[in-house]
Amino acid sequence: MNLLEFKDVTKYFGGLAALKAVSFYTQPEEILGLIGPNGAGKTTLFNLISGVYSPSSGEIYLNKDSIKGLKPYQICKMGVGRTFQIMQPFGNMTILENVLTGVLFGRGSRLQLNEARKKAIDLCEFVGIGDKVGAIATEVTLADQKRMEIARALAVKPMLILFDEVMAGLNPTEIDEAIDLVERVRKMGITIILIEHIMRVVMNICDRVIVLHHGEKIAEGTSEVISKDKEVINAYLGEEI
Repeated sequence: MNLLEFKDVTKYFGGLAALKAVSFYTQPEEILGLIGPNGAGKTTLFNLISGVYSPSSGEIYLNKDSIKGLKPYQICKMGVGRTFQIMQPFGNMTILENVLTGVLFGRGSRLQLNEARKKAIDLCEFVGIGDKVGAIATEVTLADQKRMEIARALAVKPMLILFDEVMAGLNPTEIDEAIDLVERVRKMGITIILIEHIMRVVMNICDRVIVLHHGEKIAEGTSEVISKDKEVINAYLGEEI
């Protein structure tokens, strides 16, 4: 059974179609890559899934239930977590407090505060920042802020996580560590949709890849197939990988 389904989804901003009749699906526990040039509609697609925007037309289903028109907090409680291209921590709070908010307000949360705190600490340790839980979120490195965003997304007990360029700005060693972390998240039984511009990441970890260009889906398939697609090469890659 498909976890998420887009069916002919279009989103207009005024007279501009940011997405045009896009259809796709995700299967449980897969990593689906989402690539394309800047302005292709990738973040708009994430905002539609997470309830920031509502589609102008088309349908979005999560576990066969329509989520069209639901609020972000409602979709979150149905099991969708996300990170942001421009990170959005609670800047005056510690890393632990940031993650704790997700534990307390996520899907099916019924934990007492001491139990929720332990869960938040466990998640910080899982992503590699267990020794920094008392640090102010905006005062740690970029890599640690990204790890915190992943921990906060995991804290809502998601079935599906939307990763929006979680590896942007990282050095090669940090990218390798992030790849390992994404794989470990998948092994928790979580489906992942990954926006990424670093093609070695897409090639290494994505089961399938969708390519957007000017709001339209121009290709879909395995990373190997996508890397040889002439339309994708012309629109985005510039050369065959």
